[in-house]
Amino acid sequence: MKRKPYKVIDCHCDTLTELHEGETLLNDRCTVNVSKLQAYDGYVQLFAAWLDDADKTPLKTVLKIIDRFYDELVIHKVSMVQILSATDFEKAFFEKKVGAMLTVENGACLEGEIANLRNLYRLGVRAMTLTWNGQNEIADGIGEGRGTGLSDFGKSVVYEMNKLGMMIDVSHLSEAGFFDVLALSEVPVMASHSNSRSIGSHMRNLTDEQIKQLAEKGGVTGLNLYPLFLSDSGKADLNVCLQHIEHIVNVGGEDCLVLGSDFDGFSTEPVTDLAGPEDYSKLFALLEKKGHSGTLIEKITHKNFIRFAKEVLR
Repeated sequence: MKRKPYKVIDCHCDTLTELHEGETLLNDRCTVNVSKLQAYDGYVQLFAAWLDDADKTPLKTVLKIIDRFYDELVIHKVSMVQILSATDFEKAFFEKKVGAMLTVENGACLEGEIANLRNLYRLGVRAMTLTWNGQNEIADGIGEGRGTGLSDFGKSVVYEMNKLGMMIDVSHLSEAGFFDVLALSEVPVMASHSNSRSIGSHMRNLTDEQIKQLAEKGGVTGLNLYPLFLSDSGKADLNVCLQHIEHIVNVGGEDCLVLGSDFDGFSTEPVTDLAGPEDYSKLFALLEKKGHSGTLIEKITHKNFIRFAKEVLR
C-alpha cells in the first residue's frame, strides 16, 4: 500500500460511541477505521466517548465506552499507539502507526465530583468537552437558553484539568462559558470541532471574536465536517470547507486551525468528495491548488495540534 504523503491529527470523532457489540475499528461499518488511517504517512485520531444530555447514568455510560476503547487495544489487538503525552504524537508518526487518544464529550459524566475527573485521567482520558448542548454541573451548553457561564464546580474543573494536564474542550459550550474558560485557564484550550459562524451561521460555530481570543491564548479550533455546520443549506463541498479554513486563518492566524472532523457524529450526507478520512488528501490537494503554502498545510494537518499538546499535556 502506497501511503498518502500527509501526517494527520484529527481531534474529534464519535466512532467509539458508534461501535456496537461485536464490531471493532478493524471493520468498515463506521466512517473511521484503522485501515483508512493507515493509508497516511502518520495519523492520530482523538476518539470521544460521547454522552447524551438525557442520559440518567452518565458516569456508567462513559466508563462502558472507555472499556470498548481498551477492548480495541487489548482484545482485538488493533495496532494503535495510545496517546498519553505530547511526545506520543511524534512517536506514532515516527513508527508510522495509527495513534489514538481517548477523550470525553460532556462533563456531565463527572456527576459533580472532581474525583471522577481524576479517575478518568487515570484511565487515559486526556481531553474533555465541558458540556454538550444542554446544561450540566459545569456550565450551560450552547443549546441551553439561559446561556450562563461556569458554575463554581465548573471553575474547579478548569483548575483541576490545568493541574492534571488535560485538554479543555470548549466546543458545545455557551458563549459565556467559553469566555469564562479563557479567562481562568492558565494554558491554551481547544474547540475540537467548531467552525466559523461568519461562514455558517449555526450556533455551534464560533464568532470571529471567539476565534480571535482563542488564538490569542494559544488555543486551536478544529474544522468540523458536518455539513449543517459548514453551510446554512445543509449541503457542503470542498470549496465550502476552504471558505471556513481561509476565514479562520484570516481571523486567528496560521497557528489556530486544526482538524476536527466529527466523523461518525452526523447522519446527513457527508461533504461532497470528503466522505471520510480517506478523502482528507483531496482537501489538502485543494489547498495546494489554491496556492496555500506547504507550511500552512502542515500546520493545519498536524503541527498546530502538536504545538498545542506540548503546552497542555504533562
